Amino acid sequence: MRFGIPSVLGPLAFRSLPCTPRVPVSTPKRRVGTSGLPRVFSASQPLTDTITSTTNSYVKHCCKLRSSRAYREESASVLVVGSTPIQEIAGLTTIKTLFLAPEVEQLPGITATCTLRVSEPVLKKLSCLETVAGLKAVAEVETPPTADFVKNYQPGQIQRLLALERVQDPGNLGSLLRTAAGLGWDGVFLLPGCCDPFNEKALRASRGAAFKLPIGVGDWQGMDCIAEYHNLICFGAEPHDSAAEEDLSKGRDMSSNREVVSGPRGLCVVLGNEGQGLSGEALSRCRPLTIPMAGRMESLNVSHAGAILMFALSEGSAQVIEKLKSHTRGS
Repeated sequence: MRFGIPSVLGPLAFRSLPCTPRVPVSTPKRRVGTSGLPRVFSASQPLTDTITSTTNSYVKHCCKLRSSRAYREESASVLVVGSTPIQEIAGLTTIKTLFLAPEVEQLPGITATCTLRVSEPVLKKLSCLETVAGLKAVAEVETPPTADFVKNYQPGQIQRLLALERVQDPGNLGSLLRTAAGLGWDGVFLLPGCCDPFNEKALRASRGAAFKLPIGVGDWQGMDCIAEYHNLICFGAEPHDSAAEEDLSKGRDMSSNREVVSGPRGLCVVLGNEGQGLSGEALSRCRPLTIPMAGRMESLNVSHAGAILMFALSEGSAQVIEKLKSHTRGS
């Protein structure tokens, strides 16, 4: 059963509330959505309804999407706040319902199953903002399916995989997703203890990367299956590696490390908790990988460390090094 199915609500139900999907009193454990809305309520059609009450059942549904991870997962939906974030994911997913501010007619290039105008109090309720000046839209969008890196991929297809273990800060997780997408990594695997990539703060930090990058979820047994299937070498990010630090302090040539990047096997980088690092289980499965620290800091923020490691293990790093060499030779 889906929200707004005419056969359930009756042919006259949409005349009094033309575009608002009904929310059941008790939500069963299933995927719910607005795809059952009649074609007449397409976003290409003129607006046919305005929600003015903050106690509207659909408004309550959307607010619960923002606050509850479990509800987001069973609804397969997430609430996206702001016209720019909505436009960033346009074409990557289904926009179920687009809520427009009172003075906004449409958002260019946005196609939604249903478009509603909302009052300022409702816009504040949906966005959880004290002031909504300049806020044009909020949208309920469909979350992408969880990636299965074995079932839906050919062996060896994954060459660069980022795995996160107990990364609990949404800003860090979102930044890591954005970096992985920007550097062309093939996917992200979330191990137990990670925050929701569709958390409001994580979405804001990722700038839509959660919709662009395949994201898998599972335990270490699942991670082992992925590594074996794609012939991946797993590296665990560690804050200290005495051998690497000695190489750096003595000025030894570390260019041989680039052979790992250009080798025949793919790579998986595992990053751990912001405060505690990797678990013993992770350390027992991974080769240690450290960023040599020549300065006075012992460690880096996990999102910064992840960005450095992902870049260092990407093909683009060699291009930057060669360009720097050419500029140095020419000066």
